[in-house]
Amino acid sequence: MRVLSMLIGPIVVAACAGEGAGAHGTKVDARDVSERRVAEAASVTLRPGGDGDSWTFNYSVDQPTAELRLYRPSDGSRAASWRLFDADFELIARPYEDGEEDVIRRRDGARFKAVSVSESTAHNADVIGYWPFARLGAGGGVFGYTGRILACAEECPADATGGDGPFPVTIDPGDAAHFLVGSAVQDGPYSYLDRNDGLKFYAGATAPVETNDFVAVIDPALPGDIKRQLDTLFPPLMAYFTERLGAIDEKPSMFVSYNVPGVREGSHIKGGTLPGQVFMHFEGARATEIAARPTFPYFLAWFFAHEAAHLFQNYRGVDFPANESWMHEGGADFLAFLALKDLDAAPEDYLNDRLRSAFDRCAEELQRGPLRGAMERGNFQAYYDCGLLLHMAAAAEVAGEDGSNPFELWRAYVRNAKENGEWSTARFAGFVEELGADVAARLARDVMDAKIEDPTERLLADLPAAGVDTDWASANQ
Repeated sequence: MRVLSMLIGPIVVAACAGEGAGAHGTKVDARDVSERRVAEAASVTLRPGGDGDSWTFNYSVDQPTAELRLYRPSDGSRAASWRLFDADFELIARPYEDGEEDVIRRRDGARFKAVSVSESTAHNADVIGYWPFARLGAGGGVFGYTGRILACAEECPADATGGDGPFPVTIDPGDAAHFLVGSAVQDGPYSYLDRNDGLKFYAGATAPVETNDFVAVIDPALPGDIKRQLDTLFPPLMAYFTERLGAIDEKPSMFVSYNVPGVREGSHIKGGTLPGQVFMHFEGARATEIAARPTFPYFLAWFFAHEAAHLFQNYRGVDFPANESWMHEGGADFLAFLALKDLDAAPEDYLNDRLRSAFDRCAEELQRGPLRGAMERGNFQAYYDCGLLLHMAAAAEVAGEDGSNPFELWRAYVRNAKENGEWSTARFAGFVEELGADVAARLARDVMDAKIEDPTERLLADLPAAGVDTDWASANQ
């Protein structure tokens, strides 16, 4: 799963919020795992609740189990928004690895084979990652996300590749007039095996719109100028990346909600991608204020260019730790920059501002330590910022050696990584080094793992040495 954080002027629009305190504030010790024997992915069926404002999750396992372990880590949000139908059950948070996990179990410790919970579709500010639900501002209906509800019995089974799962999921839309899963319109309940990513679905009264490039559900409440921009921008973006990175396997879907003012003060804009899906959700009274800013159309263009790039990057299927995320996140930012520049979809001043901000934020984070530790220091945005600069350096230096373009370089690296089963800074640096990008390779290694004494000076020296024009940098203004 990929989560995007975005900067709009002084307001940070982030895909994750603060951590919660755990279920009901209760902390319990982990049970002795030596007695655990049930390794099974729980089947779960989602369907609308009878009140029209909630959905129900019905879990079942074949073998009696002492507990259900929610697959995604605890962030306190389930404890705040989930309601167990049976008072004999409890939801608790307990220590697990470097954080906590949420567990459902019977209060008397007895084994069980089924349990049901409900969750409101109202916005939950405590969710880390993608929102479980996003209401539409007009016409009713809701976008849902399945990744947060995946669960195992006492242990998760291993699939054929050694990963966890798969997880059997059924989505029952109830009496919704329209039901869209991925890019496919469904007539009734839809069952599939989830491979840990989760997926987005739509159930409601708004009819999907299908074009040659994508299938979309656009909130009727979305302001007309934003909708017109999406209609104008998204098809050329898809054509641009298809021509340079190759066609993707299936027509993607695009989900956009505009629940303003919604149920919360402030502004919340969250977006991202899943395989074959791009989505963006607006929530909060101040979202209108942000959308009215002169630079918002360009921010929106950057966002969708970044997300469209992810659809075409073709990196899925290669495992890598989150602290190596600079390659695909910074890579998507670099591809977005190229697309908007070539399509004339954003002015040069705005694009230079993006580069300048990325440079300044990257240098600031490197003052704190190597990029590999940025996530532990609470700054995932650094993988976007520094990654953008590292990709610019590699592409410029390789192009200076053999004339290849950035898209050819990306495709070649992905092939190399998949053939060798390794997605890492070491492999990327070694790969571009073989193509003659010595400066970019050394910079990538040092940014990732060395303590650079003066990051600004180093970036100002190495980027031009690799062939990057840095007239936009703050120090050169």
